Amino acid sequence: MNDFQAIFSELNSHMLQGLMMHDQLYRLFLFLRLYKFAKFHKKQYREEDKAYKKLNKYYICKQNKLIPDIPVNVTSIVIPLDWQTKTRFDISPNEIRDAVRLAISIWADWERKTKELYSQAYMGLLNTGYTAEAEHVVKLLRAVDKELSEAEDLQLRLNAIDYDIIEIMDMED
Repeated sequence: MNDFQAIFSELNSHMLQGLMMHDQLYRLFLFLRLYKFAKFHKKQYREEDKAYKKLNKYYICKQNKLIPDIPVNVTSIVIPLDWQTKTRFDISPNEIRDAVRLAISIWADWERKTKELYSQAYMGLLNTGYTAEAEHVVKLLRAVDKELSEAEDLQLRLNAIDYDIIEIMDMED
């Protein structure tokens, strides 16, 4: 596999992992009755799904072949495994607080890693003469930079209130 293929394979795999993460965040926040948070991640899932499809279409149309697959590893488990058998009524306010803190942390960390990956992909493509392809990746980089700002802003706001569950629930109004 050449550098060009390797870059697109890595982007493709990472994007799939991101979709799985946003799906977990959506379901977690829905379960916790944090509907604004859930709605945001549902929207983000859709936007990233579009970007994933555009990446694949771009590669297929330019290279006339599929992006080589890299096995996708689910590295972030957002929803606690023991919650699979629980109802909303079984979750304490402290568990909600801890789950929100962990979820926001996982999300912000993911976006930082994504920004780094996209930056490396952009530079890798530029350095090997794939200027048009680098321009495609820079659009992804701009989108993730915006999302990272949103994630860090929310993280800072929630840190300022020490993830107080009453304050978090008030954010729903």
